[in-house]
Amino acid sequence: MTAQPAPAPAPQPAIRCTDVRLQRGDTVVLDGLDLHVQAGRVHALLGRNGAGKSTTFRLLLGLMQPDSGTIDVLGQPPASGTKNRAALERIGASIDGPAIYTHLSAFDNLLVHARLTGVGRARIEEVLDIVGLASTGRKRARHFSMGMKARLALGIAILTEPDVLILDEPQNGLDPQGIAELRQLLRDYAAAGRTVLVSSHQLGEIVQLADDISVLADGVCRYEGPLADFAAPGRLEEEFLKLTMLSATQQEAA
Repeated sequence: MTAQPAPAPAPQPAIRCTDVRLQRGDTVVLDGLDLHVQAGRVHALLGRNGAGKSTTFRLLLGLMQPDSGTIDVLGQPPASGTKNRAALERIGASIDGPAIYTHLSAFDNLLVHARLTGVGRARIEEVLDIVGLASTGRKRARHFSMGMKARLALGIAILTEPDVLILDEPQNGLDPQGIAELRQLLRDYAAAGRTVLVSSHQLGEIVQLADDISVLADGVCRYEGPLADFAAPGRLEEEFLKLTMLSATQQEAA
């Protein structure tokens, strides 16, 4: 009898949260969150306002600490404090709106981050071209449109070519062309074996962007897995509302 080869081990998630709990005052923000995000795929974190999406992003970046549970990003717990700078070279993020220096040009905004991470001028110019800001010259960011600021925030996030991208509502302010360009960029980024985690309320765009989704409600993940397994074509909004409204109704009844 010929011995059968052992099955290949399942790939370890690039991002993993296990039984993560966080309470602020009397409010339970996360109540045993489990989250698994695989490399090479675009993963969307969905939920109604207050579901815990932004808090989850802050925990992944080491900006907050959970009360209990474990978090791993690229096999390590999120760095915090003085250790955070080196760790964030492998993680690009844009959360809580564009964090930019409004008195500086797009180039100089990127230059600030480049000097902190050792990135050269050629990469800055490449990123400006990628995000569509190469022609802005010395125009200060305070005069940028909302869409231009969103493009600059994305440029800062991808400057170091990080292994993980974490983006909160990256489509905000972009026109239809910008949204299509962002979609292609993120899908190409994931196709190169990197990890992309986004949040968005634009469910129509998520249908075109995401491979996997997690649906948060009441501080826990109510669904995690392939988007195609959650909702048939054209029914994401219906299934999302059904799941999150049912969760809210159950909470009120309790």
